Amino acid sequence: MAEGPEVIALERSEGDTNRSLTDQIAALAHALWHKRGCPEGSPEDDWFRAEQEIGEQRKNEIIVHEVSRGSRALLLGAAQTV
Repeated sequence: MAEGPEVIALERSEGDTNRSLTDQIAALAHALWHKRGCPEGSPEDDWFRAEQEIGEQRKNEIIVHEVSRGSRALLLGAAQTV
């Protein structure tokens, strides 16, 4: 059975919202490098993968935020009509 690519998630803390994007990418790239056994050469592979994963996470967070904000608006509108 073929599985999708493994995703490494870093633990998030309150300070993550204030961390720079570059710091987040660097931390994830480092974790990916460790996961691969700390091989020599090709650090850009881990960096590019980290950029992609963080970009996807941010895009999904925006979508979830917009959907939940829209759901609240729908709920408020429904409550006002009752």
